[in-house]
Amino acid sequence: MERIAALSDKTALAELDARHGMTLYAIAYSLLFDPAAADAAVAAAFREAWRWASSFDPCRKTVRQWLTDLTRRAALG
Repeated sequence: MERIAALSDKTALAELDARHGMTLYAIAYSLLFDPAAADAAVAAAFREAWRWASSFDPCRKTVRQWLTDLTRRAALG
């Protein structure tokens, strides 16, 4: 998250996707039961993570928890 916030590092975002993307998709799919909508929710969550990377606080949540929250919000919003 630091690399994304400080450097706008697209490689760091790709690493997050590789590490957490499938889990986030499973969460979104369990809420939506629609593959395309689940993909869209995960994409929206990563857009929000990119946009708000500087607001991520590792003292409050892990990256996984934060991304999970973003994914749920995107799926249900």
